[in-house]
Order: sequence, then structure tokens, then C-alpha cells
Amino acid sequence: MDGISTLNIQNALQSSLSRNQRALLRAQIEYSTGRHEDVGLTLGRSISTSLSLRSQISAFDNLKTIHGVAATRAELTQAGLDQLTDVANTFISALSGARSAQNGQQLAEEAARTAYTAIWQVLETTYDGQAIFSGINTGNPGLTQYPGSAAQSAIDNAFLSAFGFLPTSPLAVNITPSQLQNHLDTSFQQEFQDPDWNANWSAASTVTPLTALEGGAKANLSATANSQAIRDLVQSVVSVLSTSSGQLSSSTFSELTDHAMAGASEAILGIANEQARIGIGQEELNRSTSASPKSQTCSRLGCKNPKVWINTRRRCE
Repeated sequence: MDGISTLNIQNALQSSLSRNQRALLRAQIEYSTGRHEDVGLTLGRSISTSLSLRSQISAFDNLKTIHGVAATRAELTQAGLDQLTDVANTFISALSGARSAQNGQQLAEEAARTAYTAIWQVLETTYDGQAIFSGINTGNPGLTQYPGSAAQSAIDNAFLSAFGFLPTSPLAVNITPSQLQNHLDTSFQQEFQDPDWNANWSAASTVTPLTALEGGAKANLSATANSQAIRDLVQSVVSVLSTSSGQLSSSTFSELTDHAMAGASEAILGIANEQARIGIGQEELNRSTSASPKSQTCSRLGCKNPKVWINTRRRCE
């Protein structure tokens, strides 16, 4: 009887030790994960509800990641539009000074060349390898480089068709202000409209990516090189870059600068409208990101303790 009692005691101790070890392991797992070790055993038939809620949480997490990327792209877009506004203002200021300068045509041409390079650099902005000013054509350039391009050839050909010679010809001195204005408002302007714009200037898409918000709404947080504001700015800069070669009469040069400054001013207003539109989308994105879905109990989600699950933090509190 003593031997049997000793064996029973030994077995009971080993069994208790094993149970305690399993309980300790289970407690460690539950402590580190914040969930029951065996959710199915604990919740029983309620496991389907837990899985459904966790699927929703995963969707919220994915949406939060998407929103983070969209927010960064929107910030870069706004910064790029700020730079374009600065380029336009600097260009207007330079033309205003060149208009009455002795070597004004050369100064204007240099200002236009600098402005075009700055615009090109902004429209080449990328995030995570994708061009943010190219719409859904994220692998394409927003604006072509001008020298030696098809765009330059098209502009030169339009001028040649209008006057019978190129801007570098001494004959350009005979162009009257009204003749130049007519050219700028017709054949020259056509180069910045479809289909010529997409054929020679930009491979961007007019279609922009939309960001899904909570509740099924979508926000447009992008601007493309195809926007009218950006076209207006490029057009005003190129009008000077392609025409002001030192051969125009003073009155015709004044007409050119006035026309270019008016176009750049119009572009500034258009860019401001683009920024306002994107700003509204950013506010909607912030509201959607910070929105907190209805709290669910930890027990329904398989959490260890019956506290409250905070969806915005994705953990038990």
C-alpha cells in the first residue's frame, strides 16, 4: 500500500508539473499576442465572428497603409505646385525687368530657359519610383526636355509656316506686334492643346489615381502635367524661349513679354485652384484615416481579457 501511495503521489506531482508548464506556456503566448492561445476552444461557435472582425481589422490596416502612401504623394504634389508657382513668379519678374533693358531679349531668353528647366525638374518628381505628375502613366515623363526635341521642331515649324522664316532670322524685325499676337493665339497655342500636347510635350495621363476612403468615397489627390494650369505655364515660357532671339523690334518684344506674363499669371491662378482641390482631398483623407470604427469587445475578437478593443490602435486597452 505504501508503494502504491508513493507512486500515486509521484504521478500526481508530475501531472501537476506538466499542467503548470502547459499553463505557463499558454500564458506566455497569450501575454505576447494579446489573444487566447486556442481562440476556437475559448470562443466556440463565436469563432466566425472573431474571424470576420479580424478580417475587417486587416482591411483597416491595409487602408491605413494606402492612406499613408497617398498622403505622402499629396504632400509631394503640393510641394511641386508650390515650386511651379515660384517659377512663374520669378519668370514674370525677370520679364518685367527685361522688357525695358538694353539687352532685354537675351535676358528674357535666359529667364525662359531657366524656367523651363525648373518646370521639367518639378514634373520629373518621383515617389517610390513613380512619377507623381504623370497620372496613371507613372512610368512616363511629365514633360519632355525642350532642346532638340519633337516639341521644339513643332514650334519652329509653326513659326516658319506663319512667317516664312525662323525666329533667328534678321527678317524677324519686320514682325509687327499684331502679327506676333495672332501667331501666339493660333498656331502656337495649338501646340499646347490635344493631340499635339500629348504627341510632343508630355506622356502623362489625364486620368489620375483615386484614393479610396472609408465608406466607399474616393479622393483625387493628384495633379498631372496635362492640367491646364501647367500647360499655360509651359506655353508662356516657351513663347519667350522660342521667339526671343534678339531679332524682334522693341514694340514686338514688348508684346511678347506682355503676352507671356499674362499667361504665367493665369497659370498661377490655375495652380492655386489645383492646390485648393487637392487640399480638400487631403482633409477628407485625414478624416477618413482618423475615423474610429465602433469598438468591439476583446472577447469577440479572441483577446485574452474582456476589455475594449480600440480599432484605431489595433490592440486591447
